[in-house]
Amino acid sequence: MTELRTDPIQDEKRLIEAARGDIAAIKPLYDRWVQPVYRFSLSRIGDPADAEDVTSQVFLSVCRSLSDYRGKGSFGAWVFTIARNKIHDHYRKTKPWQHLDAEPQDFEFLPVEAEGSDPAERAELRAHIGSLPENEQELLRLRYVAGLTYEEAGQVLGLSAGAARKRIFRLLARLRALMEDNDEEE
Repeated sequence: MTELRTDPIQDEKRLIEAARGDIAAIKPLYDRWVQPVYRFSLSRIGDPADAEDVTSQVFLSVCRSLSDYRGKGSFGAWVFTIARNKIHDHYRKTKPWQHLDAEPQDFEFLPVEAEGSDPAERAELRAHIGSLPENEQELLRLRYVAGLTYEEAGQVLGLSAGAARKRIFRLLARLRALMEDNDEEE
């Protein structure tokens, strides 16, 4: 028997239309995006309770403005644009931005390549990431913390998918070079 494959983009569009008609139908969209939004918020804010509050605000806003979503670009990119705005709102009310060199509780951001490294290398990489300009840290967060595609991360930041991919590859190459330079100095 042949297995039927579904198109995730069309499935998401159907879910969005269903949620527009009945807000209770938003649950599958919420289930898909709540953890990436929370991880992203936590990587920015550092405090789990505040990250939960911001995540709740994001989805309240999504529910309230679902009729405004026009289907241009990805739904995930739209959700993360709202998330970025809610995080900005949070910091306008509270404290300065959490940098990636800080260690938020229950979550540690590092690109996939660093997973097998020793603690000293991870700390060194964290310091290098923390020294990057905020817009470069944000791109890494969207790609690796939130798990967005290059296209979605680009949409959130106003870049093409190709530009987002190129910037991330360049950032990773620069981080690798910094790590190798430090290895040679030792």
